[in-house]
Amino acid sequence: DSSRRDPCAMNSATRNRRSWPNRAMFKPAANWSDSPRRILIRRRSLQRKELDAFVASNRKGVRLGDGLVKNGLVSSRQLAEALAQHLGMPFVDLSTVDVDAGARKLLPVAKQKEFKAVPFGIERGHLLVAAGEPLGAWEERELAALAGKSVRVYLAAADQVAEALHTEFKP
Repeated sequence: DSSRRDPCAMNSATRNRRSWPNRAMFKPAANWSDSPRRILIRRRSLQRKELDAFVASNRKGVRLGDGLVKNGLVSSRQLAEALAQHLGMPFVDLSTVDVDAGARKLLPVAKQKEFKAVPFGIERGHLLVAAGEPLGAWEERELAALAGKSVRVYLAAADQVAEALHTEFKP
């Protein structure tokens, strides 16, 4: 097949389908005991002193990740990458992916907003969905039932997911 060797011979849909995996980051956890905290510190995204100070001052019970992002200690992307590595989930940077409009149409807007999940492509019969937080099994089953396809969930930066939902569906 000449289209496998010559990218110019492929149509745009085939090129997009073949190119998105190169932009998605697959980093399964090397050690399941690695917590997102340790991953952030090891990647030098966060200093141990900053983490300890935040934990000590967190009297309101704010979720650790949300508090770290809100206080500017880590970016939403850094947090999502660490969480994806911890959970053994794939990570996708939505700023580098061309979102497939056909994939977006497979799920109702209300469900995309409810689950904070953006369909961004279709590959081999699977709907590819970027989520700002890990989805539960029942949420994945509901999305699959609505789309009529199996679903593969990728973790993405929460701010990128929110932006994609806002820009695509603003009135």
